[in-house]
Amino acid sequence: MPAKIDNKANLTKNRAKFRLLFKRFLKSHGTSVLNFVTLRSFLQSNRKQLGITKSLGIEQLIQYLTELELIAEYRLSFSHDSFRRYAPPETSLYTVVASFYQRGYLSHYSALFLHQLTTQIPKTVYLNWEQSPKPQRSTRSGLLQNNIDQAFRKPQRKTNNYDSFEDQTIVILNGKHTNNLGVHDIALNDEEIIPVTGLERTLIDISVRPSYAGGATQVLEAFEKAKEQGVSINRLVSVLKKLDYVYPYHQVIGFYLERAGYAKNQIAMLERMEQTHDFYLDYAMQKPDYNKRWRLFIPQGF
Repeated sequence: MPAKIDNKANLTKNRAKFRLLFKRFLKSHGTSVLNFVTLRSFLQSNRKQLGITKSLGIEQLIQYLTELELIAEYRLSFSHDSFRRYAPPETSLYTVVASFYQRGYLSHYSALFLHQLTTQIPKTVYLNWEQSPKPQRSTRSGLLQNNIDQAFRKPQRKTNNYDSFEDQTIVILNGKHTNNLGVHDIALNDEEIIPVTGLERTLIDISVRPSYAGGATQVLEAFEKAKEQGVSINRLVSVLKKLDYVYPYHQVIGFYLERAGYAKNQIAMLERMEQTHDFYLDYAMQKPDYNKRWRLFIPQGF
């Protein structure tokens, strides 16, 4: 009677072969991350080379591979979607999260970190997957001061579309449709290329939703660091106009530019934009100060 094959022992013996085959497969598919269906196809076609019997089920095989640290498994469940992803253990979590949606991209605090605009190490990963296009209907002309005041006296609404992986929280934002305006690919290394909001779009996004960037102090720090990196204020204003927000976020951005020490001609580009309402740097501020130049309520002592 032939000896019983020990699948896990064979995998252990063929570790180097698995890594080589897996790397070649990923390269041929132009990716660093696989979903369950694609991983299953890879494993089925390489059983013989790895010394794995057909009697070993895929789920058990995946368990062996993760125990041997030949692959990392990610299982995440959100309000509207769930994901199973597989990658080499050294793969960045940013790369894994970016694989969830074909048109998704990293934003807010994640973009801050990837652009080196913060000295903090974020514990939250933000993925933006835009809503489908909707009919354009700007209500800026009907914007009332009382409505602005009521909206910003309350805390910022936050999504409940999140899950955790180890010590990280992954948040999926369903932002307004922009056709991925201002989004670019950046390379983490030779194998991992991920879509991220560019410098200018990132500054706009965190000005609009400061709580997704660590708060107003972190936003100001990002503007200061972006100045050192040569951010284009011309491009920032162009992107801001295309985003076409109802609320006057140009007053917020102008304030940050002034506080971060940008040139007068750069600040003037925001100051020339119409200021018809008082506005707010952040939500739910207690006894805020008022900045006359930008018609802006800001945190006390900021």
